[in-house]
Amino acid sequence: MPKRIAATLVAVAIGCATMGRSPPPEVTLPAVLCLDPSLEDDDFCLPSERVEAMLQTSRFEILSVETAPSGFSRPKKIYLRFPSDRQGEPVVFASKWKPAPSGGEGFNNLPRKEMAAYEFQKLFLDPDEYVVPPTVVFCIPVARHSAEIADEPPTFPGTECVFGLVAYWLENVTSEEARDLSRFEHDEAYRASLAKLNLVTHLIDQRDSREANFLRSTDPDRPRVFSVDNGLAFGGFKNPFAVMGFIPDWAQIKVSALPRSHVDRLRRITRADLDRLAVVAQFENREGLLVRVPEGEPEAHDEGVRAVGTTVQLGLTRQEIDGVEERLRHLLERVDRDEIELF
Repeated sequence: MPKRIAATLVAVAIGCATMGRSPPPEVTLPAVLCLDPSLEDDDFCLPSERVEAMLQTSRFEILSVETAPSGFSRPKKIYLRFPSDRQGEPVVFASKWKPAPSGGEGFNNLPRKEMAAYEFQKLFLDPDEYVVPPTVVFCIPVARHSAEIADEPPTFPGTECVFGLVAYWLENVTSEEARDLSRFEHDEAYRASLAKLNLVTHLIDQRDSREANFLRSTDPDRPRVFSVDNGLAFGGFKNPFAVMGFIPDWAQIKVSALPRSHVDRLRRITRADLDRLAVVAQFENREGLLVRVPEGEPEAHDEGVRAVGTTVQLGLTRQEIDGVEERLRHLLERVDRDEIELF
């Protein structure tokens, strides 16, 4: 039975078992989403740049809202319909929506770190190699959020909107055996993706290695692996199960070899490149709504969320950027000492 048919039957069964809940909308198929007519319904497809551009516009219709099946902060799974862009017809896909706590961040809910993880990978990965799905932040007017998602108060004083993170909800993926070190040894395409994942999780110091946070594509011809929750990264709290050794710690290098081409790309990263992570998103308060504006210089270096006057900035602190720089330096030193094999 094709995976999409099986998934649809499961979704219908769940919907029938839940009074008053209608089936979720049909998402745009891979052939249309990736503008590739050769793709089948079960094939993996992720046009990261196109999806990110759609999310950045905030021009969408919310078709359906569900409570996500997992997540400490109980995020919402929202189905979004976007008008046609210059590349094709209207698009529907699901996303994770996680409102930020009052003030912009809290325990295990740090949109700035998830944004920084998404932006960091761009320093050495191409869009078709990304291991963090498209992730953006924006502010939804309180009235619309209450009517279409849930009642939430304004996130920042002086505003009338709910600030949060939205990340593309991957299709045709599973958390089962997402990080398979035995497959790493014999599957060349999977090896490349898992090694890039490990480079990112190590350099951002990903501190929550629960199985649910890592996904792999079920398409055997397009093996990709992803880290889908990076709120615990860049230092700070660490999942106690990783500390006690009950789950593998992917903040460490777990694979037996790394791709030479991407290690070479890492060598070209400068401190100036890393310093751009100090501001990964900036907003201006305009009549109570936070409007995205170009990133400027950080208003402070020891805080990750900076609300100064009418400006709200999100980014890494200087200490967190120092940590990335130190891990990068140490990794390259290990490679130069031949302690890590390259392929």
